[in-house]
Amino acid sequence: MLQRALLALVVVAAVACESSSPGEPLMTRPNPSTFLQAPDEAFRLSPSERQDLPLVVDADALEEFLAWLRPEHRGDVLKVYQQMRDKKVAFGQPFGTTGNPDVDAILRRVVNPQQGLRERDP
Repeated sequence: MLQRALLALVVVAAVACESSSPGEPLMTRPNPSTFLQAPDEAFRLSPSERQDLPLVVDADALEEFLAWLRPEHRGDVLKVYQQMRDKKVAFGQPFGTTGNPDVDAILRRVVNPQQGLRERDP
């Protein structure tokens, strides 16, 4: 299961970004076709999508981040964060940079490992 989650992370990161050279980190050159010019103000996570997130993920910040992505990429990125729920350890942020300082500020708020993984209240 961990291998599938890591594979999904690599696939999503490859979709979101591209590297110009083999030694360059994957997240340094965002693929512009992944992001919108401005956030989709109408985009919202559903209650069930929010419920499927681990407590280390700030659902509001994730929603803001996903609103910047083209709709065809949102589901894959959401799955990466939802799969963190199945783990018994708190993961850090799976994505590094988007190349857009405004979006990066949102992205830094998405995962808060200090929250730990706890059971959600019913």
